[in-house]
Amino acid sequence: MENLKIQELYNKGNRAYWAIADFTQDQIDIMLGKMAKIVHDHAEELGQMAYEECEMGTADDYIGYMKIFPLCYWSYMKGKKSFGMIDDNPQTKIQTYGKAMGVVACLTPSTTNISNGFEISMKAVKSGNAIIIAPHPRAWKASKRLAEYLQVAIKSAGGPDNLVQSIENPSLEDTTDLMAICDVVVGTGGASMVKAAYSSGTPAFGVGQGNVPVVVSATYPADEVLNVVKTILSDRYSGGGVGCTCPQIVFLPRSRKDEFMKLFAENGAYIVEDGEVIDRIREVVFPDGGRRINREVVGQSAQVLAKMYGLTIPEGTNTIMLKLKDGVRAGEDVLNQEIMNPTLRYQFYDDFAKATEIARANLFYEGAGHSTQLWSYEQKEIDLYARRIPVVRLLIRQGAIGAANITLQNGIAPSTTVGCGTWGGNSFSDNLDYTTLQNHTLVLYPLNDGSIPTAEECFADVEI
Repeated sequence: MENLKIQELYNKGNRAYWAIADFTQDQIDIMLGKMAKIVHDHAEELGQMAYEECEMGTADDYIGYMKIFPLCYWSYMKGKKSFGMIDDNPQTKIQTYGKAMGVVACLTPSTTNISNGFEISMKAVKSGNAIIIAPHPRAWKASKRLAEYLQVAIKSAGGPDNLVQSIENPSLEDTTDLMAICDVVVGTGGASMVKAAYSSGTPAFGVGQGNVPVVVSATYPADEVLNVVKTILSDRYSGGGVGCTCPQIVFLPRSRKDEFMKLFAENGAYIVEDGEVIDRIREVVFPDGGRRINREVVGQSAQVLAKMYGLTIPEGTNTIMLKLKDGVRAGEDVLNQEIMNPTLRYQFYDDFAKATEIARANLFYEGAGHSTQLWSYEQKEIDLYARRIPVVRLLIRQGAIGAANITLQNGIAPSTTVGCGTWGGNSFSDNLDYTTLQNHTLVLYPLNDGSIPTAEECFADVEI
């Protein structure tokens, strides 16, 4: 390889990976605990650096991520097996042994930048790998500082140098060469980056685009509606609204229109119904009238957006809500596409099944495979929605955080790297776990004498 910088990083990472090949599970977990604690202890510094580099959301958002992520990932992985025999199935008589993949190339976006880099570092090391982070150019200094702190923790636990590294001042060539030389690629970010990961020739795990629809049941309990409204708004404006799990379009029952809109307005939403104003906003967000978003609106607050949209909004506004024509779907209005800022769109429905079909159409246009929210206690609605909606994560009575599961409120692995299956052009339909970054040896014991049924026995109930 002519890129000596990347070659050197890989060589160092490869030596570090082999240096922990014979570590015990306890040695690995001691390193992980220290890695989590050092990031938690320096959350304010790391979060402030990431905010100043990326200029999205607020500093408090980034600091909050760096405080909660260490608690989430360490509590999730602590004590779990990742070395030696990790599973022994008495039904199949298959024993599974976990083994490292090697050196992980981790591509991080500007949106979740160092929080994603920290997550994949924890999961890589848990499985015995080394990792090289290829940060977005807007976040490389914070990523470098993160790697430095993680290495301090690793060394204090008796680990090797260079188990976690980050590219300084990365270029497109650096990232491309890193993907080509490493043993596995994890790509979290925009569609072009994920496509590059899958095209690198190296085994890769990439994620799909979000465009999260939210449907609220007409029978949802009145005493719980306030929580629904607050959750939707908080999900929409937190972090500047750049998260791929954020709600995009909300489908509300027309029979409860006044109830819902009153609560949205009382909790920080500025509601826009005027068609001419919405036309103007549409042109600001999608200036070419197509699929490409105006980068200037990404991650901006409601106050900044209001100036760009030509609105005068009250102090304390956190979200701008735009009324869409009832029944309109993606392909008919660009506002049904993902917008990475606190601009929430909504429409009313009379029939739950029809709302489901509009949400389905929107996802197949953009965001298929990612996630959706359904606020309902009706099992018939849940079943219908689950059958029709093309997503990996269907969140029932949960906000956006349930998709990444950072607060461990459901059973999926916590991760900001959310696989979207073939719907989203991905190789996996799950949240990326530490076991995803392993090779597995399957020890197969005989279940029987190996005889198979006769043709008469096999096809006894089959007629042609």
